[in-house]
Amino acid sequence: MKHIFLYASLCILFAGCNNSHTHTLKTADGTELKVELPDNIELATDSVHFTEKLIMNTIHWKLTGTEPFWSISIHGDSVKYITPENQIKGEQFIIASLLTEQDAADETVVYEYTLNDPDASRITIRKEVCSDGMSDKQYAYAATFDYGKLQLKGCAEKK
Repeated sequence: MKHIFLYASLCILFAGCNNSHTHTLKTADGTELKVELPDNIELATDSVHFTEKLIMNTIHWKLTGTEPFWSISIHGDSVKYITPENQIKGEQFIIASLLTEQDAADETVVYEYTLNDPDASRITIRKEVCSDGMSDKQYAYAATFDYGKLQLKGCAEKK
């Protein structure tokens, strides 16, 4: 049975939050989860809006793709997108939210990053064997980057 969880228990991250409210989330299988949220967080059905900066990501990733060539580095709440045309400076994005999906053994199998830029809307990393098509290297994760009208596919590894 798969569940989608918020990356961290939100109220714990805000030590001493006195003003809070309860929100009920439904998983795909209909299970209800009650979450205690600080008043400075608004929860909609498809997004979480933070009024304080929150670094949600503790995993550092390196993503690569071919045809066209591209790479992404994810560190903390920062994302850097590089192509052969912009390899000196790259493009910088900030992670707005992170959802994860666990399998029956509670292993995280999907990481879905939503970015703060409407053109670079989402990075999805799935636990599945991936080959970059250029070398014999096998990766444990496959990645997709939705960028404008493009959907770039590649491989990912934890760093």
